[in-house]
Amino acid sequence: MLKLVVIKGPGEGTRFSVNPDGEVFIGRDPGSDIALHDHEVSRRHCRLLARGDRMIVSDLDSRNGIWLNGQRVRESALADGDELHLGRTVLRVEAPAAGKPPAPSAVSLDSADRTVLLTLDHREADILGGSSVSATTAEMLHEIDVLRELCRISQLAAAKRDETETVAVVLDRLQEALQADTVCLLSRATDDAAWTVTATASNTDRDAVVVSRTIANQAVREGHAILAADPMRDVRFEPSTSIVAQQIASALCSPLHIGGRFAGVLSVDRRTRGAVFGEMDLRLVASAANILALYLERQQFEREAERQARLAVIGEVIAGLAHYIKNVVTGFRLSIDALKAAVREQRMDYVKGFAESVSAQEARISDLMLNMLTYAKEREPERKPVGLEAVIRSVVDPYAVQFEKEGIGFDLQADPAAPAVCGDEMSLHRLFLNLIGNARDAVLSRSGDADRRIRVRIQRAPDGKRVHTGVYDTGKGMTPEQRARIFEAFFSTKGSAGTGLGLAVVKKIVDEHGGEISVDSREGAWTEFMVALPAVVDSKIAAAADPR
Repeated sequence: MLKLVVIKGPGEGTRFSVNPDGEVFIGRDPGSDIALHDHEVSRRHCRLLARGDRMIVSDLDSRNGIWLNGQRVRESALADGDELHLGRTVLRVEAPAAGKPPAPSAVSLDSADRTVLLTLDHREADILGGSSVSATTAEMLHEIDVLRELCRISQLAAAKRDETETVAVVLDRLQEALQADTVCLLSRATDDAAWTVTATASNTDRDAVVVSRTIANQAVREGHAILAADPMRDVRFEPSTSIVAQQIASALCSPLHIGGRFAGVLSVDRRTRGAVFGEMDLRLVASAANILALYLERQQFEREAERQARLAVIGEVIAGLAHYIKNVVTGFRLSIDALKAAVREQRMDYVKGFAESVSAQEARISDLMLNMLTYAKEREPERKPVGLEAVIRSVVDPYAVQFEKEGIGFDLQADPAAPAVCGDEMSLHRLFLNLIGNARDAVLSRSGDADRRIRVRIQRAPDGKRVHTGVYDTGKGMTPEQRARIFEAFFSTKGSAGTGLGLAVVKKIVDEHGGEISVDSREGAWTEFMVALPAVVDSKIAAAADPR
């Protein structure tokens, strides 16, 4: 099976197995078959497709294209050792060695009889327990090899990988260590459910591998690891004699104790007429089964903890949004009641003020809905040259009269040398609408005759590749603890007056554009957000987007 390994970029060290059947899509979209957390990778960047005995990669009109071994390609076959560049991510291709027989198409379960040669309680699966002071040199060397392999399997299970990949690499290692034809992990949901094959490692293209249900059930029923062999059909031989004399194939099977019950078995089969498995092999398989069981049980605990954490977050989000919306609805109701009373009493001088209040409540709900949609929706920015000065003026102009009434001074300082940025104009408008709206709320939160100022500065970065925009306010500032959490979804410093979505949306938009955002603040004095966005480096294009 072809594998892709991230050797550079986000997720370095991650390994992906590529199914040779059907299409495999690679992209930034979380729903992709191979999802890359790289903002320079398009949502659907490229496709892998098997053609005959070759794997073909095809560009799907991605923004930055695909590069194979330093050359940009539209479509190309992949070979072992190739390096595939997608955005900032470099993937190395690991293809199976030429001439290696394919894995069997299926693993079947039957009730075929097996001769049980040796059993071992899974709780006594220590390697040293099988050692003997009278062991031969060859036996001692084998014991050392088994200990070494057990250490490797423990390290593989402890590495941070996807669960499916971890199980696969452990089975691959065990197959190689035991020179087995097939290693299978079987599982079942309940004690009376049928066994299903969870994972397989095999190097044989013979008929489908057959795992004995009888042996699997016996291993689980007794809690024993079992060494078994196919019985000799010639009744003239005792089973043990026939196995030694004819070198009949043998098998190992050990139970997995997962979630408080025996829910799986590890089955190892040697179908060739090679050497029969021995006691140390059985102890290795039993120990590996215990390691896998601990790993899978830990994965279950982690999934349950994540589920509980998600439920807790959802509960907090619902409670926070419900409280916020309740406040808005209450404001709506009071304003509408007052508006009705003013109309009924023909107090037209009050109508305008109450109508503005209704409009303000509607704006709060609309802002919440837009932030929720922006935060939840995965989208690729429609990039074009955008002049930030024009965007910020379009944000601030509607506030001009309001700023004057509220005693807020606003200052926009735009560097004439600052180029346009490469971005989505609507998204950038939303970004600065949230930042300037937050700045307004911050300066209004200060009581008394405090200096109320908002300053926006646009300037070209020294390297010319980015545009820096700072949004500064003389509000109440933030504590270090608040700064550490300010971009978390649903975290707010405004209490019931905020949803905690505004800055999360800002961070998401900045990330979508391949930019960076930082915040500096002094509690009780000021706050400044600094946004760095990619610039349009072509001077003619940048000039076309300049409003001056």
